Amino acid sequence: FYYSRELLYHQRYEEAEQQLRQFLEEGKGWRENNLEACRCLALCYKQLGKEEEALRALLDSLRYDAPRAEICCDIGLWFLEQEEYAVAVFWYELALSRTQEMTNGGFILSECTGYIPCIQLCVCLDRLGRKEEASAWNERAEQFRPGTDAWRRNREYFGQQESCRKVSERSIGESRQNRQS
Repeated sequence: FYYSRELLYHQRYEEAEQQLRQFLEEGKGWRENNLEACRCLALCYKQLGKEEEALRALLDSLRYDAPRAEICCDIGLWFLEQEEYAVAVFWYELALSRTQEMTNGGFILSECTGYIPCIQLCVCLDRLGRKEEASAWNERAEQFRPGTDAWRRNREYFGQQESCRKVSERSIGESRQNRQS
């Protein structure tokens, strides 16, 4: 397992894929290593352009335990990249509901229960046309990582959207008044 990760980190994706698949097929790994192996295998597949296999590797992690926040974020990203925003929303919301088990010795990315799902929900909801909700998730993301560039750009973007909406509403109101006169 550890050698497989080294192969991945050195961008030797085909070799890492083979080693990770072998590790998982043997069925002798510790649960935490199996979960991480699924994530690593998904990264290999993604780098090799095998998108469907990447998703399958992430979903295979569910054989070992309830979905971890890290896996939920990875699956959410997969659906975001496929422009399946509503499905991505589901996975990011699920990530936020997960608690991280600090005592099991597993690999934990603390941002997967806070900043990442919040900022990604902002993106997904914006693309679904749900601007107010998206803006609210951007503000919630800022609570986890104050002052990030992504938060600032999003805040500026939503501010511009709000300004445009107000100008549009004002123009519509003036147009109605002119027609009534």
